Amino acid sequence: TFEDFIPVRGRVTPAKTLYLDAIEGGRVERILVEDGANLNKGDLIVELSNASLQLSVLGNEARVAEQLNNMRSIELSLEQNRLQHKRNLIDIRYQIKTLTRQLNRESDLMKTGAVSKTQFDDTKDTLEWYQNRLAVTLESQASDQKMQVEQLKFLTETTARLESNLAISRQNLDNMNVKAPVNGKLSGFDIEVGQSIGRGER
Repeated sequence: TFEDFIPVRGRVTPAKTLYLDAIEGGRVERILVEDGANLNKGDLIVELSNASLQLSVLGNEARVAEQLNNMRSIELSLEQNRLQHKRNLIDIRYQIKTLTRQLNRESDLMKTGAVSKTQFDDTKDTLEWYQNRLAVTLESQASDQKMQVEQLKFLTETTARLESNLAISRQNLDNMNVKAPVNGKLSGFDIEVGQSIGRGER
Protein backbone atom coordinates (compact mmCIF):
# COMPACT_ATOMS: atom_id res chain seq x y z
CA THR A 1 0.00 0.00 0.00
CA PHE A 2 1.40 3.34 -1.06
CA GLU A 3 0.16 6.49 0.69
CA ASP A 4 1.15 10.01 -0.27
CA PHE A 5 0.11 13.37 1.11
CA ILE A 6 0.95 17.00 0.58
CA PRO A 7 0.62 19.46 3.55
CA VAL A 8 -1.18 22.64 2.51
CA ARG A 9 -1.87 25.73 4.62
CA GLY A 10 -5.38 27.10 4.11
CA ARG A 11 -7.96 29.49 5.58
CA VAL A 12 -11.66 28.81 5.78
CA THR A 13 -13.79 31.86 4.99
CA PRO A 14 -17.56 32.07 5.13
CA ALA A 15 -19.48 32.23 1.87
CA LYS A 16 -21.62 34.99 3.39
CA THR A 17 -20.90 37.32 6.30
CA LEU A 18 -23.67 39.19 8.09
CA TYR A 19 -22.69 41.87 10.60
CA LEU A 20 -24.73 42.45 13.74
CA ASP A 21 -25.19 46.13 14.60
CA ALA A 22 -26.98 47.25 17.76
CA ILE A 23 -30.21 48.94 16.60
CA GLU A 24 -30.60 50.49 20.06
CA GLY A 25 -27.77 51.17 22.46
CA GLY A 26 -27.73 49.91 26.01
CA ARG A 27 -25.97 48.02 28.76
CA VAL A 28 -25.22 44.31 28.34
CA GLU A 29 -27.36 42.46 30.89
CA ARG A 30 -27.08 38.84 29.78
CA ILE A 31 -25.02 36.88 27.25
CA LEU A 32 -26.73 33.70 26.12
CA VAL A 33 -24.24 32.20 23.64
CA GLU A 34 -20.49 32.03 23.14
CA ASP A 35 -18.31 32.89 20.19
CA GLY A 36 -18.32 30.10 17.61
CA ALA A 37 -21.84 28.87 18.45
CA ASN A 38 -24.07 27.59 15.66
CA LEU A 39 -27.33 29.52 15.73
CA ASN A 40 -30.73 29.29 14.11
CA LYS A 41 -32.61 32.34 12.90
CA GLY A 42 -34.32 34.06 15.86
CA ASP A 43 -32.04 32.60 18.55
CA LEU A 44 -31.36 35.10 21.31
CA ILE A 45 -27.72 36.17 21.48
CA VAL A 46 -27.56 38.94 24.06
CA GLU A 47 -29.94 41.04 26.14
CA LEU A 48 -29.39 44.79 26.55
CA SER A 49 -31.10 47.27 28.87
CA ASN A 50 -31.84 50.96 28.33
CA ALA A 51 -33.60 52.82 31.17
CA SER A 52 -34.43 55.95 29.15
CA LEU A 53 -36.02 53.87 26.39
CA GLN A 54 -38.07 51.91 28.93
CA LEU A 55 -39.25 55.17 30.55
CA SER A 56 -40.18 56.50 27.10
CA VAL A 57 -42.31 53.42 26.40
CA LEU A 58 -44.02 53.72 29.80
CA GLY A 59 -44.68 57.43 29.13
CA ASN A 60 -46.20 56.63 25.73
CA GLU A 61 -48.39 53.92 27.25
CA ALA A 62 -49.63 56.39 29.90
CA ARG A 63 -50.44 59.01 27.24
CA VAL A 64 -52.34 56.48 25.11
CA ALA A 65 -54.31 55.30 28.16
CA GLU A 66 -55.14 58.90 29.08
CA GLN A 67 -56.24 59.67 25.53
CA LEU A 68 -58.45 56.57 25.43
CA ASN A 69 -60.04 57.63 28.73
CA ASN A 70 -60.69 61.10 27.26
CA MET A 71 -62.37 59.50 24.25
CA ARG A 72 -64.60 57.36 26.46
CA SER A 73 -65.52 60.42 28.55
CA ILE A 74 -66.45 62.39 25.42
CA GLU A 75 -68.44 59.45 24.02
CA LEU A 76 -70.29 59.20 27.35
CA SER A 77 -70.90 62.97 27.42
CA LEU A 78 -72.13 62.86 23.81
CA GLU A 79 -74.57 60.08 24.64
CA GLN A 80 -75.78 61.85 27.80
CA ASN A 81 -76.31 65.10 25.88
CA ARG A 82 -78.16 63.23 23.15
CA LEU A 83 -80.50 61.63 25.67
CA GLN A 84 -80.98 64.94 27.53
CA HIS A 85 -81.90 66.71 24.27
CA LYS A 86 -84.23 63.85 23.43
CA ARG A 87 -85.98 64.15 26.83
CA ASN A 88 -86.25 67.94 26.42
CA LEU A 89 -87.70 67.59 22.92
CA ILE A 90 -90.26 65.04 24.10
CA ASP A 91 -91.29 67.37 26.97
CA ILE A 92 -91.47 70.46 24.73
CA ARG A 93 -93.48 68.71 22.01
CA TYR A 94 -95.86 67.36 24.62
CA GLN A 95 -96.37 70.88 26.02
CA ILE A 96 -96.92 72.28 22.50
CA LYS A 97 -99.47 69.58 21.75
CA THR A 98 -101.32 70.20 25.05
CA LEU A 99 -101.26 73.98 24.69
CA THR A 100 -102.45 73.79 21.07
CA ARG A 101 -105.52 71.81 22.19
CA GLN A 102 -106.07 74.20 25.11
CA LEU A 103 -105.79 77.24 22.82
CA ASN A 104 -108.35 75.77 20.40
CA ARG A 105 -110.77 75.11 23.28
CA GLU A 106 -110.25 78.56 24.77
CA SER A 107 -110.76 80.12 21.33
CA ASP A 108 -114.23 78.54 21.15
CA LEU A 109 -115.01 79.34 24.80
CA MET A 110 -113.91 82.95 24.41
CA LYS A 111 -116.70 83.47 21.86
CA THR A 112 -119.25 82.52 24.49
CA GLY A 113 -117.48 84.56 27.19
CA ALA A 114 -116.57 81.53 29.31
CA VAL A 115 -112.86 82.38 28.97
CA SER A 116 -111.34 85.84 29.28
CA LYS A 117 -109.19 87.42 26.60
CA THR A 118 -106.31 87.61 29.11
CA GLN A 119 -106.35 83.88 29.75
CA PHE A 120 -106.49 83.20 26.02
CA ASP A 121 -103.51 85.52 25.43
CA ASP A 122 -101.55 83.87 28.26
CA THR A 123 -102.08 80.43 26.73
CA LYS A 124 -101.11 81.75 23.30
CA ASP A 125 -97.92 83.35 24.68
CA THR A 126 -96.98 80.16 26.52
CA LEU A 127 -97.47 78.14 23.32
CA GLU A 128 -95.23 80.55 21.38
CA TRP A 129 -92.61 80.34 24.12
CA TYR A 130 -92.51 76.53 23.84
CA GLN A 131 -92.36 76.74 20.05
CA ASN A 132 -89.36 79.10 20.28
CA ARG A 133 -87.78 76.84 22.87
CA LEU A 134 -88.21 73.88 20.51
CA ALA A 135 -86.32 75.72 17.73
CA VAL A 136 -83.48 76.70 20.11
CA THR A 137 -83.23 73.16 21.52
CA LEU A 138 -83.00 71.67 18.02
CA GLU A 139 -80.29 74.19 17.10
CA SER A 140 -78.38 73.50 20.33
CA GLN A 141 -78.63 69.75 19.74
CA ALA A 142 -77.17 70.06 16.22
CA SER A 143 -74.38 72.40 17.40
CA ASP A 144 -73.39 70.19 20.36
CA GLN A 145 -73.38 67.06 18.24
CA LYS A 146 -71.24 68.65 15.52
CA MET A 147 -68.72 70.03 18.01
CA GLN A 148 -68.43 66.81 19.99
CA VAL A 149 -68.14 64.65 16.86
CA GLU A 150 -65.27 66.87 15.64
CA GLN A 151 -63.58 66.64 19.04
CA LEU A 152 -64.01 62.87 19.04
CA LYS A 153 -62.51 62.66 15.55
CA PHE A 154 -59.51 64.74 16.64
CA LEU A 155 -58.95 62.55 19.71
CA THR A 156 -59.26 59.38 17.58
CA GLU A 157 -56.59 60.65 15.17
CA THR A 158 -54.34 61.71 18.05
CA THR A 159 -54.76 58.32 19.73
CA ALA A 160 -53.91 56.54 16.46
CA ARG A 161 -50.68 58.56 16.21
CA LEU A 162 -49.81 57.84 19.84
CA GLU A 163 -50.48 54.12 19.36
CA SER A 164 -48.25 54.16 16.28
CA ASN A 165 -45.48 55.84 18.29
CA LEU A 166 -46.04 53.33 21.08
CA ALA A 167 -45.71 50.42 18.64
CA ILE A 168 -42.40 51.87 17.38
CA SER A 169 -41.18 52.36 20.97
CA ARG A 170 -42.10 48.76 21.83
CA GLN A 171 -40.31 47.57 18.71
CA ASN A 172 -37.23 49.55 19.79
CA LEU A 173 -37.51 47.95 23.23
CA ASP A 174 -37.72 44.52 21.59
CA ASN A 175 -34.57 45.39 19.63
CA MET A 176 -32.74 45.40 22.97
CA ASN A 177 -32.84 41.60 22.61
CA VAL A 178 -30.26 40.92 19.90
CA LYS A 179 -31.28 37.84 17.89
CA ALA A 180 -29.72 35.87 15.07
CA PRO A 181 -31.07 37.25 11.78
CA VAL A 182 -30.21 34.04 9.87
CA ASN A 183 -28.93 30.49 10.47
CA GLY A 184 -25.14 30.37 10.85
CA LYS A 185 -22.06 30.40 13.04
CA LEU A 186 -21.40 33.30 15.38
CA SER A 187 -17.86 34.67 15.16
CA GLY A 188 -15.94 37.70 16.35
CA PHE A 189 -18.28 37.89 19.35
CA ASP A 190 -16.40 39.49 22.23
CA ILE A 191 -18.52 41.42 24.74
CA GLU A 192 -18.95 41.27 28.51
CA VAL A 193 -21.81 41.73 30.94
CA GLY A 194 -22.01 45.36 32.06
CA GLN A 195 -20.41 46.63 28.86
CA SER A 196 -22.07 49.66 27.27
CA ILE A 197 -23.04 49.27 23.61
CA GLY A 198 -23.78 52.38 21.57
CA ARG A 199 -26.56 52.65 19.00
CA GLY A 200 -25.34 51.29 15.66
CA GLU A 201 -22.23 49.76 17.23
CA ARG A 202 -21.04 46.55 15.51
